[in-house]
Amino acid sequence: MTDPYVEIAHHLPNEVRVGGALITLVEPHAGFESAYNRWYEDDHFYSGAMAGPWIFSGRRFVAPRDLRSQRPSLPSPLADPPDSGCYISLYWITKGQEEAAERWGFHAMADALAPRGRGFVERTHTYTAFHRFQAAFFRDQGPCAPKPASPTRSQGCTPRSSTLTPWRSSPS
Repeated sequence: MTDPYVEIAHHLPNEVRVGGALITLVEPHAGFESAYNRWYEDDHFYSGAMAGPWIFSGRRFVAPRDLRSQRPSLPSPLADPPDSGCYISLYWITKGQEEAAERWGFHAMADALAPRGRGFVERTHTYTAFHRFQAAFFRDQGPCAPKPASPTRSQGCTPRSSTLTPWRSSPS
């Protein structure tokens, strides 16, 4: 039998380049906000995504009601109604490993976490999908050229703006 860790280490490319993302928009049910946050921050952020192979970064954002009220009131596949989904999570997936990360994510939840009571049913997934990276667009370089982010905070110059768009939903 081969060593699975050696196989993973040699499963190239092993470089930090964005290949895709997991994007979620979630709304905890009324009265369960605190329990949801404890579950997400203490368990799910790590066990449901960051512990997975090929996921090299993750971040969670909060959209308070006053900011959600500024979302366009147009029909959208992301949020229906437009002001739903107060927690937004974004996980970056290594280029060339998108399918493996997606498979792991599905099986981790369906086969390992949820059956052991490590899910959280008092929430609504307003939007959850894997996406493939297609292109990057940067504004003018200004005083600092865009560059890969360091895993540690730096006192140096940081790009002021970079946007990774457009995204397309991955095929089912």
